[in-house]
Amino acid sequence: MRRLAVMLALVAIVAVAVVWFLRARGDEVSPPETRGAAATRVILIGVDGVDWERLERLVLDGRMPNLGRMMEDGASGLLRSFPPYVSPTVWTSVATGKLGEKHGIGGFTVYGQGGGTVELIGSGTIKCKTLWEILAAAERTSGVIGWLVTHPPVPVTSYTVSSRAVMGMSSEPSPARAERDGLDMSVGVHPPELWDSISGLGILPSDVPREDVLNHLGSVDYLDDTTVETRMSDIAGRLAGDRTTVALARRLMADRPTDLTAIYLRGSDIISHLFWRYYEPESWTRGKLKPEVVETLAPVIDRYYERVDSMIGDMLEQRDENTVVIVCSDHGFAGHRGHEGFESHGEGDVAFGVLMHRDRGIIVMDGPGVASGVLIEGASVLDITPTVLSVLGLPAARDMDGRPLASVFERAFLERNPISYIETYETGEKATSDGPTESPVDDEIKELLRSLGYIN
Repeated sequence: MRRLAVMLALVAIVAVAVVWFLRARGDEVSPPETRGAAATRVILIGVDGVDWERLERLVLDGRMPNLGRMMEDGASGLLRSFPPYVSPTVWTSVATGKLGEKHGIGGFTVYGQGGGTVELIGSGTIKCKTLWEILAAAERTSGVIGWLVTHPPVPVTSYTVSSRAVMGMSSEPSPARAERDGLDMSVGVHPPELWDSISGLGILPSDVPREDVLNHLGSVDYLDDTTVETRMSDIAGRLAGDRTTVALARRLMADRPTDLTAIYLRGSDIISHLFWRYYEPESWTRGKLKPEVVETLAPVIDRYYERVDSMIGDMLEQRDENTVVIVCSDHGFAGHRGHEGFESHGEGDVAFGVLMHRDRGIIVMDGPGVASGVLIEGASVLDITPTVLSVLGLPAARDMDGRPLASVFERAFLERNPISYIETYETGEKATSDGPTESPVDDEIKELLRSLGYIN
């Protein structure tokens, strides 16, 4: 008996040593459901094209109070992106923790069969597992609203409303939609029957009160100018899209709470593209701008940032004391001068499309376990998925190109929930969708992308 007792004691000592060693290495040593953060929820809000320097300035001026409070109470900093700063590529990196070479998304479009047609990139092109697929395998729930490259929806989430569905809900009906036989907007929604309960939440540009549009302008003395009229329609369109997303988020977070809710707002990037020439007229060398038009439209970008802050505040009303909120962008914005490394090819040449982007995006993070007043340094878009996994008590993967942002967490949180790793989540079959790869609004999305200089 004594010998047996000694042997058992030795086994116990060895087991403790092994656990200590594995924890020191960062390997997973306990089932995710037993770890300290298992009850925590995450709201991940992606805001396209929001630039760190502009955010800092507007927060200091008191014009973005919701993000300002998050920055004061939590952690924030510059979030590096990667060239060529193409939104579908970067947002897929945000959702996988991997570079484009691994996840396979290189842009907005691909050539169709035979190479004769250009088709919008679809979810079936993603080569590795997304955050929501990882969570599903761990028996955690997720809801996805408006995120790029989520059409057709992959049936692993509690619900998905793809970016194409949001576009259809928030834009005026067009003749092109009627030509897509057998397709309706429910093809961009999972589960399909969800469409009946959310289709009425869409806000069209014609629904946006005129006063809301006028509040973005610097002057109301030149509203009869044709350029001002056109740009006012652009503002209404972006407000309609983002407000539809907010309405969906508020309804679905209330009715279908999930461990992760991922939400994407597009308007800030499009507004920056369309209005930069008026915000920084000295950078515009392609024709003369009327001084009165510049006076009217110069404030639009900053005021749209204020609207984004207000929309974030509306969505944050759905969080509780167990919710961590992460707000991030895919890239910053350099404007017509072009990002660092852009070279003009002649007099009058200015940057368009992705050449207007730069690597200075944002991350703001707040909630239980997040340290207060932390300036995040050295973070990139690749770190979002590993950090979300850590918040939810799950290991990151060593084959991810990003790592959890350990500096954002309080010491007590890390003691309860040490950061850990597994080798990979790329095991088993990847989830796919058998839904149609097209949607009724594909032609409209392509036209928008052409107008912004993203595609030819």
